[in-house]
Amino acid sequence: MKNIKISIFGSILLVLLMNVIVINYNYMESLKVKDKVIQELEEENGYYLNEIINLEKELQAEKNKWTSYPVYVDGTFKSYTDRKMITDTTSNAFKIVSKARTNKGIYFIDNMPCIACSKFYGSVGDELRITLSSGKTFHAIVVDTKKENELINHAHADGSLIEFIVDTKTLDKKYLQAGSLNGLYYGKIVKIERKNKND
Repeated sequence: MKNIKISIFGSILLVLLMNVIVINYNYMESLKVKDKVIQELEEENGYYLNEIINLEKELQAEKNKWTSYPVYVDGTFKSYTDRKMITDTTSNAFKIVSKARTNKGIYFIDNMPCIACSKFYGSVGDELRITLSSGKTFHAIVVDTKKENELINHAHADGSLIEFIVDTKTLDKKYLQAGSLNGLYYGKIVKIERKNKND
């Protein structure tokens, strides 16, 4: 009888010991899983952190490519002038506009409309990035500059900050009648940026 009690007690101890072993094993396994998850999260977070840092660098590099200039009038009226008005064959304006091609009456170089503007915003050959109140942004190339004594706050008396170079024979009649290309480039001019020469 005594041996039977010892045998039962031993079995109970064995069961308890096995449970302890199983619990300990499961605990160790859970720690391994936890460590693995933590490592994966750290790697993932590190990846996204590097992506954010790289994106910030790219944005800063893009920002450094451009110089922003103040706009003193709304520039809603966007006048035009016929390419034939650029007559001085020795000028840079004549040389560069000679490379332009028309699309629906507007002269373009490298898909950028040709414009004239104040020297305050750019010189002949400069690329401008123009942002409108409509949210649209477009790039333009300066092919002629205006005399400051003819301008008010770097704009014509009609309020136009930029003047498109066109072929009046093929330009859409609605723009000819309006005297402005605001219908095509709609909105106030809220920002003018010049691309830096070294880029």
